[in-house]
Amino acid sequence: MTGLDIFDKSVHVGDTINGHVVLTRTLSETGEIRLKYKENVFSIEFASLGYIPNATNKYAYMLDGFNPGWLITDGKIRSATYTNLDAGDYTFKVN
Repeated sequence: MTGLDIFDKSVHVGDTINGHVVLTRTLSETGEIRLKYKENVFSIEFASLGYIPNATNKYAYMLDGFNPGWLITDGKIRSATYTNLDAGDYTFKVN
């Protein structure tokens, strides 16, 4: 994962959102993110490990516990946005 936005605002290490710090480390070093119930509109950005941007790349992603299956996107769209999720535990996966 390369980026996290909550309500269209980029979240960086140490930023305080609604009275708490969401990221204490970079996303690549973070195994778990806890959001408050009202922080239920967020986007996760992702990228491949290749050094040359390639619009022919395809990505498959899902939010386990929410998406019933994998969602496919091309190399131009490298983010997933979720809105109004119910409280619970979810796992974001990307291939």
